[in-house]
Amino acid sequence: STDNANSDINDLIAIYPNTINDELKIRFSKNSKPKRIELYSLISSKVIEIKDLDIQLNTVKKIDISNLSKGIYFLKAEFDNDKIITKKIFKL
Repeated sequence: STDNANSDINDLIAIYPNTINDELKIRFSKNSKPKRIELYSLISSKVIEIKDLDIQLNTVKKIDISNLSKGIYFLKAEFDNDKIITKKIFKL
């Protein structure tokens, strides 16, 4: 079913905390192989891009966002299997 497919995709990545001050933490799971992470502001301008990720199973990638303004951002993770996951993030 569609719900299971969406659940499987969302299990590839966990972002915490959802409300962030200085550091965004991303955990990749289920043997996911991310090839790019991008962070966009609410007006769709790219503020961070990380390519060529070498991430092991269940490891955490930390991203310093202390220099970004308060507001809502969207994290886009692109995987080797061409799946793309977008998550909303709140920066305080």
